Amino acid sequence: MTEAEDVDRIEAKCMQMCPASECIKREKERLIHILETDPQNTSKTRIAEKCRMIKSYRRSAAGQELTKPELLRPPAILLQTLDYIFNNVIHDDRVSKIALYNFIDDRLRSIKQDGIVQRLAPETWFQVLVPIVHFYVYSAYTFCEESPNNFDPKLNNDQLIDCLTRFIKLYEDHPSPKYTDSYAKIEALYLIVNFDKVEIINRAVLLELPHQDFQDTVKLVLKSYTNNYCDVFRSLPFMSLLPACLFVALHLNKIRRRALETMSFAYSSKKTEYPISKLKPDLLFNSWDEAIKECQFYGIVVNSENNVQFSKRILNSEANPRRLQHLDTKLAKISLPNLILEIEINNL
Repeated sequence: MTEAEDVDRIEAKCMQMCPASECIKREKERLIHILETDPQNTSKTRIAEKCRMIKSYRRSAAGQELTKPELLRPPAILLQTLDYIFNNVIHDDRVSKIALYNFIDDRLRSIKQDGIVQRLAPETWFQVLVPIVHFYVYSAYTFCEESPNNFDPKLNNDQLIDCLTRFIKLYEDHPSPKYTDSYAKIEALYLIVNFDKVEIINRAVLLELPHQDFQDTVKLVLKSYTNNYCDVFRSLPFMSLLPACLFVALHLNKIRRRALETMSFAYSSKKTEYPISKLKPDLLFNSWDEAIKECQFYGIVVNSENNVQFSKRILNSEANPRRLQHLDTKLAKISLPNLILEIEINNL
Protein backbone atom coordinates (compact mmCIF):
# COMPACT_ATOMS: atom_id res chain seq x y z
CA MET A 1 0.00 0.00 0.00
CA THR A 2 1.39 3.40 -1.01
CA GLU A 3 1.84 6.29 1.41
CA ALA A 4 -1.03 8.15 -0.28
CA GLU A 5 -3.35 5.16 0.07
CA ASP A 6 -2.39 4.83 3.73
CA VAL A 7 -3.27 8.49 4.35
CA ASP A 8 -6.69 7.99 2.73
CA ARG A 9 -7.54 5.02 4.90
CA ILE A 10 -10.34 5.39 7.42
CA GLU A 11 -9.70 3.96 10.86
CA ALA A 12 -12.65 1.65 11.48
CA LYS A 13 -13.92 1.71 15.06
CA CYS A 14 -16.91 -0.63 15.20
CA MET A 15 -15.87 -3.58 17.38
CA GLN A 16 -19.07 -5.59 16.86
CA MET A 17 -20.38 -7.54 13.90
CA CYS A 18 -23.18 -4.96 13.70
CA PRO A 19 -22.85 -1.27 14.64
CA ALA A 20 -24.83 -0.27 17.73
CA SER A 21 -26.79 2.37 15.83
CA GLU A 22 -27.92 -0.17 13.25
CA CYS A 23 -28.95 -2.61 15.97
CA ILE A 24 -31.15 0.04 17.56
CA LYS A 25 -32.60 1.18 14.24
CA ARG A 26 -33.44 -2.31 13.01
CA GLU A 27 -34.95 -3.31 16.35
CA LYS A 28 -37.13 -0.21 16.30
CA GLU A 29 -38.24 -0.88 12.72
CA ARG A 30 -38.67 -4.62 13.34
CA LEU A 31 -36.08 -5.54 10.74
CA ILE A 32 -34.45 -8.29 12.75
CA HIS A 33 -33.79 -11.39 10.67
CA ILE A 34 -34.75 -14.68 12.27
CA LEU A 35 -31.11 -15.78 11.94
CA GLU A 36 -30.18 -12.93 14.29
CA THR A 37 -32.37 -14.25 17.09
CA ASP A 38 -31.86 -16.91 19.74
CA PRO A 39 -32.83 -20.33 18.29
CA GLN A 40 -34.26 -21.25 21.70
CA ASN A 41 -36.67 -18.30 21.69
CA THR A 42 -40.09 -19.53 20.55
CA SER A 43 -41.79 -16.14 20.87
CA LYS A 44 -43.54 -14.80 17.77
CA THR A 45 -41.86 -11.45 18.40
CA ARG A 46 -38.31 -11.46 17.08
CA ILE A 47 -35.97 -10.40 19.83
CA ALA A 48 -32.50 -9.63 18.58
CA GLU A 49 -29.38 -11.10 20.12
CA LYS A 50 -26.65 -8.51 19.76
CA CYS A 51 -24.01 -11.23 19.45
CA ARG A 52 -25.88 -12.70 16.44
CA MET A 53 -26.62 -9.48 14.58
CA ILE A 54 -24.55 -8.80 11.47
CA LYS A 55 -24.32 -5.50 9.65
CA SER A 56 -26.59 -5.50 6.60
CA TYR A 57 -25.63 -4.22 3.16
CA ARG A 58 -26.45 -0.61 2.34
CA ARG A 59 -26.32 0.85 -1.15
CA SER A 60 -23.77 3.60 -1.68
CA ALA A 61 -26.63 6.04 -2.37
CA ALA A 62 -26.90 6.30 1.42
CA GLY A 63 -24.15 8.92 1.13
CA GLN A 64 -21.24 9.85 3.34
CA GLU A 65 -22.68 8.05 6.36
CA LEU A 66 -21.00 4.90 5.01
CA THR A 67 -17.61 6.40 5.84
CA LYS A 68 -18.30 7.06 9.53
CA PRO A 69 -15.60 5.20 11.50
CA GLU A 70 -18.09 3.99 14.13
CA LEU A 71 -20.03 2.18 11.38
CA LEU A 72 -16.98 0.44 9.88
CA ARG A 73 -15.62 -2.84 11.23
CA PRO A 74 -11.81 -3.14 11.35
CA PRO A 75 -10.05 -6.10 9.69
CA ALA A 76 -10.10 -8.32 12.80
CA ILE A 77 -13.88 -7.89 13.18
CA LEU A 78 -14.51 -8.47 9.47
CA LEU A 79 -12.58 -11.74 9.67
CA GLN A 80 -14.39 -12.64 12.89
CA THR A 81 -17.70 -12.00 11.13
CA LEU A 82 -16.71 -14.22 8.22
CA ASP A 83 -15.75 -16.96 10.63
CA TYR A 84 -19.08 -16.65 12.44
CA ILE A 85 -21.06 -16.76 9.18
CA PHE A 86 -19.28 -19.83 7.83
CA ASN A 87 -19.01 -21.75 11.08
CA ASN A 88 -22.38 -20.92 12.63
CA VAL A 89 -24.95 -19.21 10.43
CA ILE A 90 -24.41 -21.55 7.51
CA HIS A 91 -25.70 -24.49 9.60
CA ASP A 92 -28.90 -22.73 10.72
CA ASP A 93 -31.91 -24.72 9.53
CA ARG A 94 -34.64 -22.35 10.75
CA VAL A 95 -35.02 -21.03 7.20
CA SER A 96 -34.91 -22.57 3.74
CA LYS A 97 -31.57 -22.94 1.98
CA ILE A 98 -32.51 -20.16 -0.41
CA ALA A 99 -33.42 -17.82 2.46
CA LEU A 100 -30.13 -18.73 4.14
CA TYR A 101 -28.26 -17.96 0.90
CA ASN A 102 -29.97 -14.56 0.60
CA PHE A 103 -29.08 -13.64 4.18
CA ILE A 104 -25.43 -14.68 3.82
CA ASP A 105 -25.13 -12.99 0.42
CA ASP A 106 -26.34 -9.69 1.90
CA ARG A 107 -23.96 -9.89 4.86
CA LEU A 108 -20.99 -10.78 2.64
CA ARG A 109 -21.70 -7.78 0.45
CA SER A 110 -21.66 -5.66 3.59
CA ILE A 111 -18.27 -7.08 4.56
CA LYS A 112 -16.88 -6.24 1.12
CA GLN A 113 -18.40 -2.77 1.35
CA ASP A 114 -16.66 -2.12 4.68
CA GLY A 115 -13.41 -3.32 3.15
CA ILE A 116 -13.72 -1.01 0.16
CA VAL A 117 -14.64 2.06 2.20
CA GLN A 118 -11.76 1.70 4.65
CA ARG A 119 -9.26 0.51 1.99
CA LEU A 120 -8.20 -2.81 3.47
CA ALA A 121 -4.59 -3.88 3.10
CA PRO A 122 -4.05 -6.45 0.29
CA GLU A 123 -3.24 -9.36 2.61
CA THR A 124 -6.43 -8.73 4.58
CA TRP A 125 -8.38 -8.66 1.31
CA PHE A 126 -6.90 -12.04 0.37
CA GLN A 127 -8.16 -13.52 3.65
CA VAL A 128 -11.59 -11.96 3.14
CA LEU A 129 -12.09 -12.82 -0.52
CA VAL A 130 -11.09 -16.48 -0.62
CA PRO A 131 -13.95 -17.87 1.51
CA ILE A 132 -16.43 -15.51 -0.17
CA VAL A 133 -15.37 -16.85 -3.57
CA HIS A 134 -15.83 -20.40 -2.33
CA PHE A 135 -19.31 -19.56 -1.05
CA TYR A 136 -20.44 -18.22 -4.42
CA VAL A 137 -18.92 -21.20 -6.25
CA TYR A 138 -20.68 -23.62 -3.92
CA SER A 139 -23.94 -21.70 -4.33
CA ALA A 140 -23.67 -21.66 -8.13
CA TYR A 141 -23.54 -25.45 -8.09
CA THR A 142 -25.95 -26.16 -5.22
CA PHE A 143 -28.73 -24.01 -6.68
CA CYS A 144 -28.10 -24.55 -10.40
CA GLU A 145 -31.34 -26.58 -10.70
CA GLU A 146 -33.43 -23.99 -8.86
CA SER A 147 -36.05 -21.87 -10.57
CA PRO A 148 -34.79 -18.37 -11.50
CA ASN A 149 -37.63 -17.08 -9.31
CA ASN A 150 -35.83 -18.56 -6.30
CA PHE A 151 -32.19 -18.19 -7.25
CA ASP A 152 -30.69 -15.77 -9.76
CA PRO A 153 -27.51 -17.36 -11.17
CA LYS A 154 -26.51 -14.11 -12.87
CA LEU A 155 -26.51 -12.13 -9.62
CA ASN A 156 -24.52 -14.90 -7.94
CA ASN A 157 -22.10 -14.91 -10.86
CA ASP A 158 -21.75 -11.11 -10.71
CA GLN A 159 -20.70 -11.32 -7.07
CA LEU A 160 -18.30 -14.16 -7.85
CA ILE A 161 -16.69 -12.26 -10.74
CA ASP A 162 -16.31 -9.14 -8.60
CA CYS A 163 -14.43 -11.14 -5.94
CA LEU A 164 -12.27 -12.99 -8.47
CA THR A 165 -11.23 -9.85 -10.36
CA ARG A 166 -10.59 -7.95 -7.13
CA PHE A 167 -8.34 -10.72 -5.81
CA ILE A 168 -6.41 -11.03 -9.09
CA LYS A 169 -5.86 -7.28 -9.44
CA LEU A 170 -4.69 -7.00 -5.84
CA TYR A 171 -2.35 -9.96 -6.20
CA GLU A 172 -0.86 -8.66 -9.44
CA ASP A 173 -0.14 -5.33 -7.74
CA HIS A 174 0.91 -6.86 -4.39
CA PRO A 175 2.17 -10.46 -4.91
CA SER A 176 2.49 -12.41 -1.67
CA PRO A 177 4.29 -15.77 -1.35
CA LYS A 178 1.85 -16.68 1.42
CA TYR A 179 -1.09 -16.52 -1.02
CA THR A 180 0.53 -17.97 -4.16
CA ASP A 181 -1.52 -21.15 -3.83
CA SER A 182 -4.77 -19.22 -3.37
CA TYR A 183 -3.93 -17.01 -6.34
CA ALA A 184 -3.50 -20.03 -8.64
CA LYS A 185 -6.85 -21.45 -7.51
CA ILE A 186 -8.54 -18.09 -8.01
CA GLU A 187 -7.08 -17.88 -11.52
CA ALA A 188 -8.47 -21.36 -12.25
CA LEU A 189 -11.96 -20.29 -11.19
CA TYR A 190 -11.65 -17.04 -13.15
CA LEU A 191 -10.80 -19.04 -16.27
CA ILE A 192 -13.83 -21.29 -15.79
CA VAL A 193 -16.14 -18.28 -15.47
CA ASN A 194 -14.68 -16.91 -18.72
CA PHE A 195 -14.10 -20.23 -20.48
CA ASP A 196 -15.41 -19.04 -23.87
CA LYS A 197 -13.41 -15.80 -24.05
CA VAL A 198 -10.33 -16.16 -26.24
CA GLU A 199 -8.39 -13.33 -24.59
CA ILE A 200 -8.87 -14.87 -21.13
CA ILE A 201 -7.82 -18.31 -22.39
CA ASN A 202 -4.68 -16.85 -24.00
CA ARG A 203 -3.87 -14.98 -20.80
CA ALA A 204 -4.20 -18.17 -18.76
CA VAL A 205 -1.96 -20.15 -21.12
CA LEU A 206 0.74 -17.49 -20.84
CA LEU A 207 0.58 -17.45 -17.02
CA GLU A 208 2.03 -20.98 -16.77
CA LEU A 209 1.27 -21.27 -13.05
CA PRO A 210 2.77 -24.48 -11.56
CA HIS A 211 -0.38 -25.48 -9.68
CA GLN A 212 -2.41 -28.62 -10.35
CA ASP A 213 -5.86 -26.99 -10.16
CA PHE A 214 -4.81 -24.27 -12.58
CA GLN A 215 -3.11 -26.63 -15.02
CA ASP A 216 -6.06 -29.05 -15.00
CA THR A 217 -8.45 -26.18 -15.64
CA VAL A 218 -6.42 -24.82 -18.55
CA LYS A 219 -6.36 -28.28 -20.14
CA LEU A 220 -10.11 -28.71 -19.66
CA VAL A 221 -10.94 -25.30 -21.13
CA LEU A 222 -8.64 -25.90 -24.13
CA LYS A 223 -10.33 -29.25 -24.76
CA SER A 224 -13.69 -27.53 -24.69
CA TYR A 225 -12.50 -24.69 -26.94
CA THR A 226 -11.22 -27.19 -29.54
CA ASN A 227 -14.49 -29.18 -29.37
CA ASN A 228 -12.75 -32.20 -27.86
CA TYR A 229 -15.86 -33.10 -25.90
CA CYS A 230 -14.90 -36.71 -25.21
CA ASP A 231 -11.84 -35.59 -23.25
CA VAL A 232 -13.83 -32.91 -21.44
CA PHE A 233 -16.22 -35.52 -20.05
CA ARG A 234 -13.35 -37.90 -19.24
CA SER A 235 -11.38 -35.21 -17.40
CA LEU A 236 -14.18 -33.60 -15.40
CA PRO A 237 -14.51 -36.35 -12.72
CA PHE A 238 -10.82 -35.96 -11.86
CA MET A 239 -10.85 -32.20 -11.30
CA SER A 240 -10.69 -30.69 -7.83
CA LEU A 241 -14.05 -30.21 -6.16
CA LEU A 242 -14.68 -26.47 -6.40
CA PRO A 243 -13.47 -26.00 -10.01
CA ALA A 244 -15.55 -29.03 -11.05
CA CYS A 245 -18.63 -27.67 -9.28
CA LEU A 246 -18.28 -24.30 -10.99
CA PHE A 247 -17.73 -25.84 -14.43
CA VAL A 248 -20.80 -28.06 -14.05
CA ALA A 249 -22.99 -25.20 -12.83
CA LEU A 250 -22.00 -22.76 -15.56
CA HIS A 251 -21.10 -24.82 -18.60
CA LEU A 252 -21.95 -28.53 -18.53
CA ASN A 253 -25.35 -28.03 -20.17
CA LYS A 254 -23.69 -26.05 -22.99
CA ILE A 255 -21.01 -28.71 -23.50
CA ARG A 256 -23.63 -31.46 -23.61
CA ARG A 257 -25.67 -29.55 -26.18
CA ARG A 258 -22.62 -29.05 -28.39
CA ALA A 259 -21.66 -32.70 -28.02
CA LEU A 260 -25.18 -33.88 -28.92
CA GLU A 261 -25.23 -31.52 -31.90
CA THR A 262 -21.90 -32.91 -33.14
CA MET A 263 -23.19 -36.45 -32.69
CA SER A 264 -26.39 -35.56 -34.57
CA PHE A 265 -24.28 -35.06 -37.66
CA ALA A 266 -21.67 -37.77 -37.03
CA TYR A 267 -24.26 -40.53 -36.39
CA SER A 268 -27.06 -39.37 -38.70
CA SER A 269 -27.20 -42.52 -40.82
CA LYS A 270 -30.58 -44.25 -40.57
CA LYS A 271 -28.80 -47.53 -39.87
CA THR A 272 -26.76 -46.07 -37.00
CA GLU A 273 -28.04 -46.21 -33.45
CA TYR A 274 -26.29 -45.03 -30.31
CA PRO A 275 -27.18 -46.92 -27.10
CA ILE A 276 -28.36 -44.86 -24.13
CA SER A 277 -26.23 -47.22 -22.04
CA LYS A 278 -23.19 -45.69 -23.78
CA LEU A 279 -24.47 -42.13 -24.01
CA LYS A 280 -25.03 -41.96 -20.24
CA PRO A 281 -21.35 -42.40 -19.22
CA ASP A 282 -20.01 -40.64 -22.32
CA LEU A 283 -21.82 -37.39 -21.47
CA LEU A 284 -21.85 -37.89 -17.68
CA PHE A 285 -25.59 -38.20 -17.27
CA ASN A 286 -26.68 -39.38 -13.82
CA SER A 287 -29.08 -41.98 -15.18
CA TRP A 288 -30.60 -43.45 -18.34
CA ASP A 289 -33.78 -41.53 -17.63
CA GLU A 290 -31.92 -38.22 -17.45
CA ALA A 291 -30.13 -38.98 -20.74
CA ILE A 292 -33.39 -39.91 -22.46
CA LYS A 293 -35.17 -36.77 -21.22
CA GLU A 294 -32.34 -34.54 -22.43
CA CYS A 295 -32.42 -36.17 -25.86
CA GLN A 296 -36.19 -35.66 -25.98
CA PHE A 297 -35.75 -32.01 -24.96
CA TYR A 298 -33.62 -31.50 -28.08
CA GLY A 299 -36.00 -33.48 -30.28
CA ILE A 300 -33.59 -36.38 -30.62
CA VAL A 301 -35.39 -39.70 -31.00
CA VAL A 302 -34.84 -42.52 -28.52
CA ASN A 303 -36.52 -45.73 -29.64
CA SER A 304 -38.22 -48.41 -27.55
CA GLU A 305 -34.95 -50.33 -27.28
CA ASN A 306 -33.27 -47.33 -25.63
CA ASN A 307 -31.13 -46.51 -28.63
CA VAL A 308 -30.64 -42.96 -29.84
CA GLN A 309 -31.47 -42.31 -33.48
CA PHE A 310 -29.61 -39.14 -34.42
CA SER A 311 -30.55 -36.96 -37.38
CA LYS A 312 -28.75 -33.88 -38.65
CA ARG A 313 -29.99 -30.93 -36.66
CA ILE A 314 -28.84 -27.67 -35.11
CA LEU A 315 -29.70 -27.53 -31.41
CA ASN A 316 -30.58 -23.91 -30.69
CA SER A 317 -32.20 -24.20 -27.27
CA GLU A 318 -30.36 -25.27 -24.13
CA ALA A 319 -31.37 -27.72 -21.40
CA ASN A 320 -31.29 -26.55 -17.80
CA PRO A 321 -28.14 -27.18 -15.73
CA ARG A 322 -27.99 -30.43 -13.76
CA ARG A 323 -25.91 -31.43 -10.78
CA LEU A 324 -23.71 -34.53 -10.96
CA GLN A 325 -24.12 -37.40 -8.51
CA HIS A 326 -20.38 -37.91 -8.11
CA LEU A 327 -19.94 -34.26 -7.07
CA ASP A 328 -22.89 -34.49 -4.69
CA THR A 329 -21.24 -37.56 -3.14
CA LYS A 330 -17.98 -35.67 -2.64
CA LEU A 331 -19.77 -32.67 -1.16
CA ALA A 332 -21.58 -34.95 1.30
CA LYS A 333 -18.23 -36.15 2.65
CA ILE A 334 -17.04 -32.75 3.78
CA SER A 335 -18.52 -30.18 6.14
CA LEU A 336 -19.55 -26.94 4.52
CA PRO A 337 -17.33 -24.76 6.75
CA ASN A 338 -14.32 -26.88 5.79
CA LEU A 339 -15.16 -26.55 2.10
CA ILE A 340 -15.59 -22.79 2.20
CA LEU A 341 -12.71 -22.13 4.58
CA GLU A 342 -10.59 -24.62 2.61
CA ILE A 343 -9.66 -26.98 5.43
CA GLU A 344 -8.41 -30.43 4.39
CA ILE A 345 -10.31 -30.81 1.11
CA ASN A 346 -7.48 -31.56 -1.27
CA ASN A 347 -7.90 -35.33 -1.11
CA LEU A 348 -11.53 -35.28 -2.26
